[in-house]
Amino acid sequence: MELGTQMYPYRNLRSATSEILNYYSFTDVNINIYLKENARVYVEEDKAYFFRMNTVTVTSYSDTSDDPGRALIVETSIAQPSMSAKASFHLLKHTDINITSALATGGYGITTFSSLNQNKKTFNIIESNFTIHNVNVYSEEVDYNRDTTLIQAYLLQNRDIIISKPLCDPV
Repeated sequence: MELGTQMYPYRNLRSATSEILNYYSFTDVNINIYLKENARVYVEEDKAYFFRMNTVTVTSYSDTSDDPGRALIVETSIAQPSMSAKASFHLLKHTDINITSALATGGYGITTFSSLNQNKKTFNIIESNFTIHNVNVYSEEVDYNRDTTLIQAYLLQNRDIIISKPLCDPV
């Protein structure tokens, strides 16, 4: 079961990020994405978009400690299912990512951010503060001829991108 809660967390970030994109874009809310300590959580390239939110924070949590171990975010170009194969129930089973609709909500056309369609990015941030805290990041990408980016940010006047206590793949 994957509900996006501490007891039943998502096993990949696609579910969480599609829920945020489709329901919270342009709402100036604070979003926390908690990744269970020592969990391996996949994020597919070009599937994580955060449009005009006050703050988005991705961090590790623990059920037993105030100082959690690190979760591992694995960047991958391999398509990830919206529901893990281990899950028998998932609230967002049929939620697709609708970038055009999210941009239209904010008064933008898809051509406004034409570079959204260029290269491969893991996190796309538009007019939002963004923090990754106490999380390891690893890339499964083996094609070194491709241009890949962990964070692509747009319109960040008076906004912050913070990477706190990182441990990134050295490649």
